Amino acid sequence: MQILKGKLKEIGFLNLLQLIHDSGMTGKLRIRTPRGEATVTFSEGTPVSAYFGSLQGIEALQELTLFEEGTFDFETSPPDLTSPNLPQEGTDRLFVSLAFGADEYRKLLREIPLEAVPHLQPGLEDQELNLKGFHLRLITSFNGTSVEELAQKIGTSRYQMLSALKELKDLGIVGFREKEEPGDKAVLTPDEIAQIESELTTAIGPMAELILEEKMQAHGGTRMHFPRSKVRALLDDLAEEIPDPEDRSQFLTRLQKTLKIEG
Repeated sequence: MQILKGKLKEIGFLNLLQLIHDSGMTGKLRIRTPRGEATVTFSEGTPVSAYFGSLQGIEALQELTLFEEGTFDFETSPPDLTSPNLPQEGTDRLFVSLAFGADEYRKLLREIPLEAVPHLQPGLEDQELNLKGFHLRLITSFNGTSVEELAQKIGTSRYQMLSALKELKDLGIVGFREKEEPGDKAVLTPDEIAQIESELTTAIGPMAELILEEKMQAHGGTRMHFPRSKVRALLDDLAEEIPDPEDRSQFLTRLQKTLKIEG
C-alpha cells in the first residue's frame, strides 16, 4: 500500500530518510531522478539496501543525496532481508555521514565542475605513475569526457569521482579543461604552439615556456590540446606579460598574422 509520495525538492532526500526512520516504516522507497530510478528498502525504519543504477549500498545513498529534482513514493511491504548492503547498526551515524558527504560534495563542486574534462598534466602522459586501484582505473579512463560522464562510465558516484580527482589534482597529476563545444574541435598544431612560444621568448626571455603553459591551463587547455576558439584570449593574456609596449604590439601583430587571427 502506498502511504507516502511527493517531490524531492519539497522535502530533500536526507529529510525523507529521517522521516521514514523516525516513523519506523517497513517497505520500499522508490525515487525517480533525471538519471534513473532508485530503490531503498526499510525494515522498521532501518535502511536495509539501496540500489541506483550500477551503484549499491552507501554509494547509492551518497548519489541520491545530490539530487533535488525527482519524485518519490513509499509502499509498505514485507522487507527483503536476503541481500542487505547497508550497515544494520548505527543508522544515525549513517545519516550524519551522508549529510557530511553532501556538504563535502558541494565544496568539491565549487572547485571541480561536473562539466569539466579531466586530463593528465603535460609531461606525464609517457611516465609510469605510482597509482593503484581506483586512481589508476580513473586516469586510464580519460578520453575527453566530462567528470559527470566519467562517473557514469566507470559506475561510481559523483562524490567518489570528485574526491578522487581532487586528490589527483592536489598531487599535480590531473588538470581540467572546459568541455569542448562544436566550435572548439579545431585545435592549435604543435608548430603553432612552438611559434607562440618562440615569439614570447623573444619578448620576455626564458620564462616564456613556463608562462605559456600556465596561461594555456588557465584557459582550459594544454600544449597537446588548445582550442583555436580561445587563441585570441590567450594571446591577449600573454601580451600582458610583456612590459615594453612596442614589443607587446609586435608580439600580437606577428602572431595574429601567423595564426590568421582577426585583430
